[in-house]
Amino acid sequence: MPILALLLVLSSAIQTARSIQNEKAWEAIRYGYVVDKNSPNFLSRGDVIFDVPEQSISDIIAISARSTMNRKMVYSDSTQTASTKVEASLSLKGSYGAFSGAASMAVSSSSDSSVKTVRLDCYIKAIQYEVSAIGSLRTTPQNHLTENFKTSVNTLSPEQLEEMIGVFYARSLDLGGEVRKSYTMQATKEDNESSVSAEDTSVQAKWAKTINDDNLFPFNFEMKPMWELVKAVNQKKGEEFEKYLLDKWSRQSSEFSPTRFLSTSEWTKHTTSNMRGYAIQRLCPEGQRVTKVTWFEQNGYGLVDLQIDCGGQQLRFTNNNNGGPNSAKTCRGGFSAIQGREQNGYGIINARMWCRGDSHYSDSNRNYRGYFKDTLDCAGKVLTGLEVREQGGYGIINFKAFCTSLADNWEPQKEWSSLSNTNMRGGELSNICPTGKRITKLTWYEQHGYGLVDVQMECGDYSHRFTANNNGFPNSGKSCSDGFSVVQGREQHGYGIINIRMKCRGDSNFTDSNGNFRGSWNGELGCSNGYAMGMAVREQGGYGIINFKILCSLSAK
Repeated sequence: MPILALLLVLSSAIQTARSIQNEKAWEAIRYGYVVDKNSPNFLSRGDVIFDVPEQSISDIIAISARSTMNRKMVYSDSTQTASTKVEASLSLKGSYGAFSGAASMAVSSSSDSSVKTVRLDCYIKAIQYEVSAIGSLRTTPQNHLTENFKTSVNTLSPEQLEEMIGVFYARSLDLGGEVRKSYTMQATKEDNESSVSAEDTSVQAKWAKTINDDNLFPFNFEMKPMWELVKAVNQKKGEEFEKYLLDKWSRQSSEFSPTRFLSTSEWTKHTTSNMRGYAIQRLCPEGQRVTKVTWFEQNGYGLVDLQIDCGGQQLRFTNNNNGGPNSAKTCRGGFSAIQGREQNGYGIINARMWCRGDSHYSDSNRNYRGYFKDTLDCAGKVLTGLEVREQGGYGIINFKAFCTSLADNWEPQKEWSSLSNTNMRGGELSNICPTGKRITKLTWYEQHGYGLVDVQMECGDYSHRFTANNNGFPNSGKSCSDGFSVVQGREQHGYGIINIRMKCRGDSNFTDSNGNFRGSWNGELGCSNGYAMGMAVREQGGYGIINFKILCSLSAK
C-alpha cells in the first residue's frame, strides 16, 4: 500500500497579536525571513532589516484593505517538486531549491527513498490587508537598511546571517490567516494531478470570520534573496553568503532523489496446491496488458500450453506443439480474473476467464471433468502476465496471475487474429511492417506436390520473405494500396495450406492466389475496422506452410 504522510499547519495567530490600529502589523515587511517547515508558507521572521521612520511610512509603505477568502490546491511530483512551486509562489527568479528541506517530497524517514512521491498542499487563506513596499523602499531598498543589519553583515558568518537575519526579504505581503494541510504519498506511474486529490472540509468559512486586526499573520509574499542586500553592504560577504546558501540548497535538493515509481503490480495465489514440475513466467511489456488468451489442449492430457497477447506482442509459455488451440478469449480492455479447472491425474484441463468490467465469463473448452479451483481475481487491477507450472507427462498443472493497476480507458492499437486452423506442428516465423506502414502486397509461393511453401509480404517499399524456400514458384501477387482486410487459408489434409483468398479494404471481391481447390477453406481472418500490418506463418519440414495468422490494426488510421 502507498505510504501517506499528513501535516496540518494552522497559523492565524502564530505570533504575538499586532493590531492595524497601533500600526504594527505592517511591520512584517521590515523583516528578513528564514525557511521554516512548520510555517504554512514555509517562512518565519528573522531580524529587522529596514529602518522605516514614522514620518516616512506613507511614502514607502502602502497598506490597503482587502477582505477575501480563497482555497487552493498545489500538486507536486518528483519532477516539479513542492520546493519549486513554493519558490514560484514567492516570485523568486530561478530555481534555488531553497525549500527542498522544508517542503520535503519525502514521505517519512523510514520509507523507501528510492520510490518517487507526489505531494498535495491544500491552502485556505483569509486576506484582510495588502502591504507593499513603494517608492525608494521598493527601488533602492539598500538605502533603508538598519545600522544593526550593516554591522551584522560585516561581523557574522554566512551561517549566522542565515539563522539570525534571514535568507529572503519581502517586497509585498498579505495580512490575515492561512491554513495548510499537506499530503505526501508514494507514487505509481499513473498518478498525476487529476488522479491525486484531497477535500479539506475540516476548516469552514466561519474560520475566516475569526480573523481580525488582533491576530493577523503575514503570507502571500513577494520575495527577493537576502544576498542582494548583503552585497550592497559588503560585496565579498554577499558573494560568500550567496554561495553558501546555493551550495546548501543544492545538497538538500539532491538528498531525496527517487529513481522508481511505487509498484502497482502483484501476484495472485496459485489456482491449485499442486507445485510439482517447474515454473514458466511471461509478463507483458511495461504499460501493456493481456488482451487475448489462447490455451492449447492435447487429447488425453488437458491444457499443455498457453499464449497471451499484449497489445500486438504474443508470448508462448511451454512451446508444446502437441496440442491444438482452444478458442481464443479476447478482452481489449484487459482481463479481470481467471480460474483453472483441475482433473485428478491430468492437471489443468480447462480455464474460465473474465473481461474487465464484465460479469460474464468464457470457458476455454467444454471439458468439465474435475472441479473449478479458486478464482484468481485481480481486484480492480488488470492481468499483465501469468506463471504456469508444467510437469512432464502431464502438461500445465497449475498457474497464477500477475495483476497491475492500469487506466480503465486504454484501448489496444493492434492485435493478432486467431490461427487459420489448429495444426501446431513445425515452427513459427513472424514479421511486422515498419511503424506506420501496412501490408500492401502479398505474393504466395507454391511447390508442386506440397502446396504453399513461402510468402512475400510488402509494406510499401519494405519487403520480407518468410521461409526463404526457393523450391516454389510465385503465384500472382495481390496488391491492396489501402491494405488488406481479410486473408483466408485453404487447407488440404496431408499437405497443409494449398491456397489463399484475399480481400482489400473497402472491396467486396476476393482474389484467390491460385486455382487449387482441393481440401476446404478455413475460417476468414479479418481486420474488421483496420488493416493487416504483419503476419506469422507455421512451417513444417516436408510440408511447407501449414498454418498462419495476421496482425491487425484496430483502427483505419
